[in-house]
Amino acid sequence: VVTTTIFWSLGVASLVQVATANAETFPTLVAGQMVKVVGKAPIYVINGKGEALYYPTGDEFKSWFSDTVYKGKYTPITMAHFDTLKVPAVQPISAGYRPGATLVKRESSNTLFVVQPGNTLAEVDAAVATSLGYSTSKAFEVKLNAWGAYTGRADKITSAVAHPGMFVKVNNVNYYVDATKKLREVTAAALSANGIKSTFVHSLGASVIAGLATGVKIDGALAELKDSTQTGL
Repeated sequence: VVTTTIFWSLGVASLVQVATANAETFPTLVAGQMVKVVGKAPIYVINGKGEALYYPTGDEFKSWFSDTVYKGKYTPITMAHFDTLKVPAVQPISAGYRPGATLVKRESSNTLFVVQPGNTLAEVDAAVATSLGYSTSKAFEVKLNAWGAYTGRADKITSAVAHPGMFVKVNNVNYYVDATKKLREVTAAALSANGIKSTFVHSLGASVIAGLATGVKIDGALAELKDSTQTGL
């Protein structure tokens, strides 16, 4: 009985050691980090709750960078690691376009919207959009399964005034209109640090920023300009 008990005890100890040795450990992911399962196409971003949101197309993903290169932008992870990640139970479950980057329209509709901070859309007529420097012919169509990620709606834009999320250049100075409608100067270094494409900065007359209160200058990386979840990091 003593011998049997010893062998059984050793067996349990061995099983515990094997299980511990075989337990796969995964690198810690942080909010805002982009990941991709090795061998799979979709790219995901981690939100502030540690959940994985998907990019519906490469266009949404590329709107968050100053170039169009995928390599080096995401962390490769195993499928086993991905299987441990939760997904949001409510919208947004996907990441949308960078605010101010482009016009969007819903699948099967020609109604145009601009993208504002906080996954918010504001309707805009083609003539007003053009006066703000947008190309109506390059509006991106968003599929219905991704449209729900835009959870907010702002008032329709009816005049040529820079809207929240927009980048403009006036008298050779770059500005960003933040979510509180403050006009903030943006240095060239900050444009680079936040991955802002030059095509997203619209050169316009001074009238588009007339009357906007002035905010603090942006001279480096800013979380709200790098958060593709638009839910806070």
